[in-house]
Amino acid sequence: MIKCFCNHTHTDHAFSVIRNDISYTYNRCSNCKTYRMIDSPKLEEIIKHYNSEKNARLSPEFKAGRSRTVTED
Repeated sequence: MIKCFCNHTHTDHAFSVIRNDISYTYNRCSNCKTYRMIDSPKLEEIIKHYNSEKNARLSPEFKAGRSRTVTED
């Protein structure tokens, strides 16, 4: 049984997300309508994700694209 943060016990499968070949499932509480990740990623997966995102944002291509977006608006 999966309990929501509001202590309600009825949640329904809402959707799944696949990232790096790993599926993450989200349920929605029938009482308060909030979504909750059921199978949270491991700490190593979280660190790997944020490190890859940080590296992507530091790349020259990302910075150049961001500069164009700011100046074109």
